[in-house]
Amino acid sequence: MKITNLVGLANYLGLDKSTVSRALGGKPGVSTQTRERVVQTARQVGYVPNIHGQRLRSGKSRTLALLVCGLKLFTARFHGPLTLEVLSAVASRGYDLSVVDAVQHAEEDIGHLLSQKGAIGVIVMGGAYPAGVFYALRRSSLPIIQLDVQANEFPDLACVASENFEGIYRVTRHLIDLGHRRLACVGDPARLSCYRERYRGFQKALTDAGLEEIGEAVTRHEAHAAGLLCVRPRPTAIVSLSDTHAEQVVIAARERGLAIPRDLSVTGFDDIDKTLVSSLSLTTVRVDLSGLVERAVDFLLSPVSTASSSRVEFRVETELIVRTSSGPPPQVTG
Repeated sequence: MKITNLVGLANYLGLDKSTVSRALGGKPGVSTQTRERVVQTARQVGYVPNIHGQRLRSGKSRTLALLVCGLKLFTARFHGPLTLEVLSAVASRGYDLSVVDAVQHAEEDIGHLLSQKGAIGVIVMGGAYPAGVFYALRRSSLPIIQLDVQANEFPDLACVASENFEGIYRVTRHLIDLGHRRLACVGDPARLSCYRERYRGFQKALTDAGLEEIGEAVTRHEAHAAGLLCVRPRPTAIVSLSDTHAEQVVIAARERGLAIPRDLSVTGFDDIDKTLVSSLSLTTVRVDLSGLVERAVDFLLSPVSTASSSRVEFRVETELIVRTSSGPPPQVTG
């Protein structure tokens, strides 16, 4: 038998909950015999006092939670720096950070779990969460904010995200202004909300210029970049939904003997991994990680997070960074 809550332990012992609480907390008002019995039984049934919950009930909790869904799916290039920004922002305000992977608690009510850990607010990072996670979060009394990626099925949850649409629109216009008329896009818009927004920005820039996407029918899988380079006529520029996608394009282009940007211009989105963008001299859209995280943490710690009955959405500006991976289109293409 395993008992994980105070009420269950009290019922098992046949004692009042307050008596068990005093016994475990070493407080007066409990006989030595009763105290020893409570402590010994708690050990036998695997009960561990919820210190975080006690702090929360006393109004002394200073813990924020970072909720993720499958740490193995996270990328060091993006989620690593983003997590460090969260840790820095939380610590600078004198709070602790509790990182919880929803995958490891699939059978539990995640809202209840986070409350037990003493969380007074939750940052939700990453996508691909089961719907049950968001239902549980919404049922809880905890203020919640989604970071960078939004769950469209739960429009009442607060979020903070980059200006994805405007950022990709700007970089696409940059290529069009250089003279490109055959543009393609690499990445799967169906995967994440930020990718969908970026893809819409790409499409809008083409529409405004009277152009059509090249290679729209190419299957979006691991060989998507290579597939786009097989389209005839071949695109002269490829807009990537992330810097990682841009790297895949560059690798596929070099395998075919294409030079960047002489034969093909390539752009990305993020500008976080400095080694990557430097090695590719990548024209990209820079996201403001610090700005995203600061808005998220400030929201959770403000009265607005619990007082507002309407959805709150923050947008953080991006910046176009032009490097040498983009240039005028080639005079003659295949």
